[in-house]
Amino acid sequence: MADAELSEIEFFEVKIAMPWGFVAGKWWGPPNIRPILVLHGWLDNLGSFERLIPLLPRDCISYLAVDLPGHGLSSHIPEGMCYKFLDYISLVHRIQQIYKWDTISLMGHSLGAIMCFVYAGIFSEKVDMVVAIDELQPYIKPYVAVDFLREMLDKTTPLILNHLTPALQPAQTLKQIVEKFTGGYGFLTERDCKYLLERGSKKSPFHPGKFWVTSDVRLKIINLLSLSQEHCNDLARAIKCPIMQITAVESMDCADEVEIPPAMDVLKELNPNFEHHLVEGSHHVHLTNPERVAPKITNFILKCRKQNCKI
Repeated sequence: MADAELSEIEFFEVKIAMPWGFVAGKWWGPPNIRPILVLHGWLDNLGSFERLIPLLPRDCISYLAVDLPGHGLSSHIPEGMCYKFLDYISLVHRIQQIYKWDTISLMGHSLGAIMCFVYAGIFSEKVDMVVAIDELQPYIKPYVAVDFLREMLDKTTPLILNHLTPALQPAQTLKQIVEKFTGGYGFLTERDCKYLLERGSKKSPFHPGKFWVTSDVRLKIINLLSLSQEHCNDLARAIKCPIMQITAVESMDCADEVEIPPAMDVLKELNPNFEHHLVEGSHHVHLTNPERVAPKITNFILKCRKQNCKI
């Protein structure tokens, strides 16, 4: 499907009220159908799903993709604070309670995929399906618990004390921002960046022709959930719903060590509805080549979602 056709798919913007502001989202499909909640990766925004969601089933199925706090068009958290993984898990729970969903369907990429895995393990009776794209369990390597934590704590105080709101950040041309995106990610093209920058940049009222990046610089303080492998295995054992993981081959090739998360072995052994698929592509394959993952996700959704999932 061409990009021009993708833009014709019906959607509406939403703002979900939070004590610190709001979480921005985009809802595709009928508003009276309980949607699949879609969660993006670290420093992305819901724009990374703009090319995938229109390729997925739309008959009696809806999708609610959100910008996580500090990302995209969502509010930043209060001054003096930093972003924590468990707060994102709490956000999913809050959204489920706000909409009064007895059960929740989840799809996530990278950080969002880890969120889906953890949430489905904690609230196993409240999750009816999970699609995890290019991540699964939380990181467990020793450097996450020691070296990585030390590095992040060193960043925390300076970034909080010298925090720049979007209005105080240096204004840049779109070309400069795109160059940083393509250089930072390495595998995104200018076209791919367009989908992220629709929500990830904002015109500067003070500098004609220039833009601000909307993401909160405090997101660079990566506060991960570091669990033991046994804890991750416990979460995997608790997951009762159908769960599918998609792994991008090029993402594995770029890793220092190509390894399958041990929690996947637990899912393979205990969950009869677990699926794992390898696809050609990079870490953002759902954005760069959505046609490679859409058929697999479509088949999975049609198997898992009941047609009467009305709110």
